This record gives sequence, structure tokens and C-alpha cells, in this order.
Amino acid sequence: MECKFAVGQKVSCVEQASDCRLTVGAIYTITYVGTDARGDVGVVLAEVKSDKYLGGYLAERFRPIHETQIEELRRTVRKVFDKTDKREVVRVGR
Repeated sequence: MECKFAVGQKVSCVEQASDCRLTVGAIYTITYVGTDARGDVGVVLAEVKSDKYLGGYLAERFRPIHETQIEELRRTVRKVFDKTDKREVVRVGR
């Protein structure tokens, strides 16, 4: 199965798991992506904690949340500032 998810990505649940820890329509953040012995892609979510084991959910239970163009622009600006590490205060008018 092709992996369409990445760590840090926001996803929305489209199918509840048998353990009832997921809510259909809720938004989750991926902290790990991997495959099991059968080759199925699974994800671990920041918002779902487990005391017993580090368990994950089948990736097919989720769909990606698409970012808006302004979020993409903000991310690009942050990358530029991080690379240059030069921040200036720009005053516009009085």
C-alpha cells in the first residue's frame, strides 16, 4: 500500500476503530508512520494515548487535511527566516 502520510501531518478520521478511541470527523496529528508484517500502513497519533502499548491505526481510517494557501505561505516564510536568521523590524507609516 502506498503511504500518503507524514509525521506532523494533520488527518481527519473517516472510520472508527474497534477500540472506540477515534472519533469520525475529528482531526489528529501523526507522530509515526510505518508498516506492519503484512505491509499495511499504520499511523500513531499524538492525541490518542495508550497506557498498555504503542499502538497505531490503519492509515486507511484517515484522510489528509489539506492546508490553505496562507498556511503554505506562512510555512515558507518561516523556512526563509530560519535559514537567514536575520529578522528586521519594518515600520510602515506612522
